[in-house]
Amino acid sequence: MSRPDFDVVIGGGGMVGAALAALLASRCHASGLRIALIEPRPALMPLPQEPLDVRVSAVSRAGQQLLTEVAAWPLLQARSPAPYERMMVWDAQEVAGGPNTLIFDAAELGEPDLGHLIENRAVAAALIERAIALVKDFGIKRGVLLPVSAPFHCPLMQPAADAMAAALAATPPRSLAVA
Repeated sequence: MSRPDFDVVIGGGGMVGAALAALLASRCHASGLRIALIEPRPALMPLPQEPLDVRVSAVSRAGQQLLTEVAAWPLLQARSPAPYERMMVWDAQEVAGGPNTLIFDAAELGEPDLGHLIENRAVAAALIERAIALVKDFGIKRGVLLPVSAPFHCPLMQPAADAMAAALAATPPRSLAVA
């Protein structure tokens, strides 16, 4: 039986897909794991003079550790991630600060902050950049960005989707051990 083209195919290169690709590239290099990250519109790092994008995420301290582990955090410093120390969460039907409000406070945890607000596209771009660099660092033959597009939501793709679903259903899962 021939070896498949890829061991892992990640559909979507947003923050989560790009983080998975970067982590797999950093942790599984010795296993020769072949990873495909499919993203028709990969994020590009905003230029320093570009205004900050309003689409941001609150990245926790654990998320910052992940970004640091794959060396993406330094790439984000030019976009001035904003630390946040306190967060209040309430239902839209409730009053902010009411009895059902959840309050998170870094001071109560003895931490300098709860995390950072960072532009989504900058995070995704930094992670994609690092995933490509990591595979090259480990001597893997290819790590390239191919910004291709495909009509994945088009009815013409239904036969391919059905064939993929059947192939996935017939493929037994394998354990992946990450050291």
